[in-house]
Amino acid sequence: MTGPGSFGTKGTYTAICVLGQVSGRYSITIPTDAGPMHFAPTFTATPVGVVSPIEGSQPGMHLTGLEVFVFKRGNCVTAPVTEAMINDTLIVTSQNG
Repeated sequence: MTGPGSFGTKGTYTAICVLGQVSGRYSITIPTDAGPMHFAPTFTATPVGVVSPIEGSQPGMHLTGLEVFVFKRGNCVTAPVTEAMINDTLIVTSQNG
């Protein structure tokens, strides 16, 4: 790594309030001496409340971690959640040995 990279996510949250299923794809770019490296692993998560363990992969890599949801629009009590911010902590490992 030669500096800060970028990270994004796009997915689908199917749930009854905070019990459900999340799936999607991360977009990760890491700057290196050889140029930027791009990764786009898919992931699934099963939230329990506002916390969710994550599993994801793409050829050559596996990731695990924890996701915390912060509701931005809606609250699951008086209005459905239609927008949320997600804080992720991920561990990425190589599957290439």
